[in-house]
Amino acid sequence: MGGKNHQPCRKYIPESTMLSKVTSDILVELEMANSLLEDALLTEIHGNGDSQQEKYYMEGAIEHLIATDNRLGKAIDCIDHLLAKMERLNFQDTAELDQMIELENAFLAQRIIPERCSAWKGAITTIEEGGFRKIFYQFHSSLEEIKEDLGVLIEVFYECQKYATEGSLLQAIESNEIPLRQNFVRVYVAYLNFSATFACSSIISTELYLKTQGYPSLAESLISSKEKLLKASSGIY
Repeated sequence: MGGKNHQPCRKYIPESTMLSKVTSDILVELEMANSLLEDALLTEIHGNGDSQQEKYYMEGAIEHLIATDNRLGKAIDCIDHLLAKMERLNFQDTAELDQMIELENAFLAQRIIPERCSAWKGAITTIEEGGFRKIFYQFHSSLEEIKEDLGVLIEVFYECQKYATEGSLLQAIESNEIPLRQNFVRVYVAYLNFSATFACSSIISTELYLKTQGYPSLAESLISSKEKLLKASSGIY
């Protein structure tokens, strides 16, 4: 299992790993789009008058946003496949779902999750209400909404490209002539919220899987790892 993929069916599911990978790819592409936008602005700020270079950066930024859109579509498809696989395997939520408070306390004690973590609370509440099916349907809906907002952001980036060609992108953004920041933040924050909830849901899924298989819990293994590191650093073996 990777850093944030789910284990909902008490067995390894390739669709789960693919979904985890694609959700990571989405954030990478979105960050790259913003990084290239910043490169375009820096080119203008440094005043070298190279509008072609500025335009080149914006073209790259748009390519990354389009890649983000494609990967969002792939993530939505992955969720569809995962839900179908859960049905074929006759997935049933485990009885351990009633142990969420105990699980939360253990994770808080080991700082696996921070205190007052809204993503954790959201994941816990949704899973308690409708199990993992409900949270996957919620993920599906969230990604569809983000994808729709991303379409607007891509159009805004095309508008930015026109200003970059004229060497006037910075002023257009700073004067809010182009609605860039509000549209970027809408997509970016929504995706960060999705990603945090996805990660929290995945460790709940993993912990319940470990319990059904009789393996050590995530909190227990973290304590064991810390003890080994302390012993190693003090020369005790």
